[in-house]
Amino acid sequence: IVTSIKKASLLRVARSKRDARDKFVKGFQLPTVNLPQNLLDEILNSDVTNLKRLLDARRVTSEQLTLIFLQRSATIGLDLELITEVPFEEALSQARECDRIRATKYANKPVSDSEGLFFGVPISIKDLFEMKGFEVNYGCGALCNQPKPEDGYVIRLLRNEGAILFVRSNVPQVAFSFESWNKVFGKAQNPWNRSRTTGG
Repeated sequence: IVTSIKKASLLRVARSKRDARDKFVKGFQLPTVNLPQNLLDEILNSDVTNLKRLLDARRVTSEQLTLIFLQRSATIGLDLELITEVPFEEALSQARECDRIRATKYANKPVSDSEGLFFGVPISIKDLFEMKGFEVNYGCGALCNQPKPEDGYVIRLLRNEGAILFVRSNVPQVAFSFESWNKVFGKAQNPWNRSRTTGG
Protein backbone atom coordinates (compact mmCIF):
# COMPACT_ATOMS: atom_id res chain seq x y z
CA ILE A 1 0.00 0.00 0.00
CA VAL A 2 2.83 2.41 0.91
CA THR A 3 4.52 1.75 -2.44
CA SER A 4 1.25 2.37 -4.32
CA ILE A 5 0.71 5.65 -2.49
CA LYS A 6 4.26 6.78 -3.21
CA LYS A 7 3.94 5.83 -6.88
CA ALA A 8 0.66 7.75 -7.20
CA SER A 9 2.27 10.76 -5.52
CA LEU A 10 5.22 10.71 -7.95
CA LEU A 11 2.87 10.42 -10.92
CA ARG A 12 1.02 13.53 -9.67
CA VAL A 13 4.33 15.40 -9.41
CA ALA A 14 5.24 14.31 -12.95
CA ARG A 15 1.84 15.35 -14.30
CA SER A 16 2.01 18.76 -12.61
CA LYS A 17 5.48 19.32 -14.08
CA ARG A 18 4.22 18.62 -17.59
CA ASP A 19 1.08 20.73 -17.02
CA ALA A 20 3.22 23.67 -15.84
CA ARG A 21 5.37 23.42 -18.97
CA ASP A 22 2.31 23.27 -21.23
CA LYS A 23 0.71 26.28 -19.54
CA PHE A 24 3.89 28.33 -19.83
CA VAL A 25 4.49 27.47 -23.49
CA LYS A 26 0.88 28.05 -24.55
CA GLY A 27 0.77 31.36 -22.68
CA PHE A 28 4.09 32.70 -23.96
CA GLN A 29 3.52 35.41 -26.56
CA LEU A 30 6.02 34.97 -29.39
CA PRO A 31 6.34 37.85 -31.86
CA THR A 32 5.87 36.91 -35.51
CA VAL A 33 8.98 36.68 -37.68
CA ASN A 34 8.39 38.05 -41.16
CA LEU A 35 10.97 36.52 -43.47
CA PRO A 36 10.68 35.37 -47.09
CA GLN A 37 9.59 31.73 -47.31
CA ASN A 38 12.77 30.67 -49.11
CA LEU A 39 14.91 32.11 -46.30
CA LEU A 40 12.70 30.49 -43.65
CA ASP A 41 13.04 27.15 -45.43
CA GLU A 42 16.80 27.59 -45.61
CA ILE A 43 16.99 28.33 -41.87
CA LEU A 44 14.90 25.31 -40.93
CA ASN A 45 17.10 23.06 -43.07
CA SER A 46 20.44 24.55 -42.02
CA ASP A 47 23.20 23.10 -39.91
CA VAL A 48 25.11 25.26 -37.43
CA THR A 49 27.69 26.27 -40.05
CA ASN A 50 25.07 27.70 -42.38
CA LEU A 51 23.24 29.46 -39.54
CA LYS A 52 26.53 31.20 -38.72
CA ARG A 53 26.94 32.18 -42.39
CA LEU A 54 23.44 33.67 -42.44
CA LEU A 55 24.22 35.66 -39.28
CA ASP A 56 27.58 36.86 -40.60
CA ALA A 57 25.99 37.93 -43.88
CA ARG A 58 23.36 39.87 -41.88
CA ARG A 59 20.59 37.98 -43.69
CA VAL A 60 19.04 37.15 -40.33
CA THR A 61 19.44 38.21 -36.71
CA SER A 62 19.97 36.03 -33.66
CA GLU A 63 16.60 37.19 -32.37
CA GLN A 64 14.88 36.09 -35.58
CA LEU A 65 16.61 32.71 -35.49
CA THR A 66 15.71 32.22 -31.85
CA LEU A 67 12.08 33.19 -32.42
CA ILE A 68 11.81 30.77 -35.35
CA PHE A 69 13.10 27.87 -33.26
CA LEU A 70 11.04 28.90 -30.22
CA GLN A 71 7.94 28.84 -32.42
CA ARG A 72 8.81 25.33 -33.59
CA SER A 73 9.33 24.27 -29.97
CA ALA A 74 6.00 25.75 -28.89
CA THR A 75 4.09 24.00 -31.67
CA ILE A 76 5.74 20.89 -33.09
CA GLY A 77 7.96 20.35 -30.05
CA LEU A 78 5.05 20.44 -27.65
CA ASP A 79 2.71 18.42 -29.87
CA LEU A 80 5.25 15.63 -30.39
CA GLU A 81 6.42 15.69 -26.74
CA LEU A 82 9.96 16.57 -27.77
CA ILE A 83 10.59 19.31 -25.20
CA THR A 84 10.94 19.46 -21.44
CA GLU A 85 11.87 22.80 -19.88
CA VAL A 86 11.81 26.04 -21.82
CA PRO A 87 14.17 28.94 -21.07
CA PHE A 88 12.39 31.11 -23.65
CA GLU A 89 12.84 34.48 -21.90
CA GLU A 90 16.53 33.93 -21.21
CA ALA A 91 17.10 32.82 -24.81
CA LEU A 92 15.41 35.89 -26.28
CA SER A 93 17.32 38.20 -23.96
CA GLN A 94 20.63 36.61 -24.96
CA ALA A 95 19.72 36.75 -28.67
CA ARG A 96 19.01 40.49 -28.42
CA GLU A 97 22.35 41.02 -26.66
CA CYS A 98 24.16 39.11 -29.43
CA ASP A 99 22.46 41.32 -32.01
CA ARG A 100 23.45 44.44 -30.09
CA ILE A 101 27.09 43.31 -29.96
CA ARG A 102 27.06 42.38 -33.66
CA ALA A 103 25.56 45.77 -34.61
CA THR A 104 27.86 47.93 -32.48
CA LYS A 105 31.17 46.11 -32.13
CA TYR A 106 31.12 44.37 -35.52
CA ALA A 107 29.06 46.78 -37.62
CA ASN A 108 30.93 46.26 -40.89
CA LYS A 109 32.93 43.11 -40.27
CA PRO A 110 32.50 39.45 -39.32
CA VAL A 111 32.13 38.60 -35.66
CA SER A 112 35.46 37.64 -34.11
CA ASP A 113 35.97 34.05 -32.98
CA SER A 114 36.75 35.52 -29.56
CA GLU A 115 32.97 35.94 -29.10
CA GLY A 116 32.63 32.18 -29.42
CA LEU A 117 32.24 29.57 -32.15
CA PHE A 118 28.43 29.47 -31.66
CA PHE A 119 27.94 33.21 -31.09
CA GLY A 120 24.26 34.03 -31.54
CA VAL A 121 23.22 30.55 -32.70
CA PRO A 122 20.21 28.94 -30.93
CA ILE A 123 20.89 25.40 -29.75
CA SER A 124 18.64 22.86 -28.02
CA ILE A 125 20.13 20.85 -25.18
CA LYS A 126 19.18 17.40 -23.96
CA ASP A 127 17.58 17.40 -20.53
CA LEU A 128 20.56 15.51 -19.10
CA PHE A 129 22.87 18.49 -18.68
CA GLU A 130 22.92 20.67 -15.57
CA MET A 131 21.71 24.18 -16.31
CA LYS A 132 21.30 26.87 -13.67
CA GLY A 133 17.68 27.31 -12.63
CA PHE A 134 16.52 24.12 -14.33
CA GLU A 135 16.36 20.56 -13.12
CA VAL A 136 17.81 17.33 -14.39
CA ASN A 137 15.11 14.83 -13.51
CA TYR A 138 15.97 12.08 -16.04
CA GLY A 139 12.22 11.72 -16.55
CA CYS A 140 11.70 10.65 -12.91
CA GLY A 141 9.05 12.21 -10.69
CA ALA A 142 11.29 11.73 -7.65
CA LEU A 143 13.84 14.15 -9.13
CA CYS A 144 11.37 16.88 -10.14
CA ASN A 145 11.37 20.37 -8.63
CA GLN A 146 15.06 20.38 -7.74
CA PRO A 147 16.58 23.11 -9.94
CA LYS A 148 20.35 23.18 -10.27
CA PRO A 149 22.17 26.08 -8.57
CA GLU A 150 24.88 26.30 -11.24
CA ASP A 151 25.58 25.37 -14.84
CA GLY A 152 27.36 22.07 -15.41
CA TYR A 153 30.51 21.70 -17.50
CA VAL A 154 28.83 21.16 -20.90
CA ILE A 155 26.49 24.12 -20.45
CA ARG A 156 29.40 26.35 -19.40
CA LEU A 157 31.29 25.33 -22.54
CA LEU A 158 28.34 26.13 -24.79
CA ARG A 159 27.68 29.47 -23.09
CA ASN A 160 31.37 30.39 -23.35
CA GLU A 161 31.11 29.77 -27.09
CA GLY A 162 28.13 32.13 -27.37
CA ALA A 163 25.40 29.51 -27.89
CA ILE A 164 21.81 30.49 -27.12
CA LEU A 165 20.25 27.60 -25.21
CA PHE A 166 16.59 27.97 -26.15
CA VAL A 167 14.97 24.66 -25.11
CA ARG A 168 15.70 21.44 -23.25
CA SER A 169 14.69 18.27 -25.06
CA ASN A 170 13.14 15.01 -23.95
CA VAL A 171 15.21 12.00 -22.84
CA PRO A 172 14.81 8.30 -22.09
CA GLN A 173 13.97 7.68 -18.43
CA VAL A 174 17.28 7.67 -16.51
CA ALA A 175 18.98 7.90 -19.93
CA PHE A 176 18.76 4.13 -20.14
CA SER A 177 17.23 3.54 -23.55
CA PHE A 178 17.40 4.57 -27.20
CA GLU A 179 13.85 5.92 -27.10
CA SER A 180 12.95 9.24 -25.43
CA TRP A 181 10.10 8.16 -23.19
CA ASN A 182 9.48 8.91 -19.53
CA LYS A 183 6.59 9.48 -17.13
CA VAL A 184 7.29 13.18 -16.70
CA PHE A 185 7.35 14.48 -20.28
CA GLY A 186 5.89 11.57 -22.22
CA LYS A 187 7.06 9.78 -25.34
CA ALA A 188 8.87 11.73 -28.05
CA GLN A 189 7.09 10.97 -31.32
CA ASN A 190 8.44 10.67 -34.83
CA PRO A 191 6.95 13.53 -36.93
CA TRP A 192 6.79 11.38 -40.08
CA ASN A 193 5.19 8.37 -38.42
CA ARG A 194 3.94 8.61 -34.85
CA SER A 195 3.89 4.84 -34.48
CA ARG A 196 7.68 4.80 -34.82
CA THR A 197 10.39 5.91 -32.43
CA THR A 198 12.29 9.17 -32.90
CA GLY A 199 15.45 7.13 -32.40
CA GLY A 200 16.69 9.18 -29.45
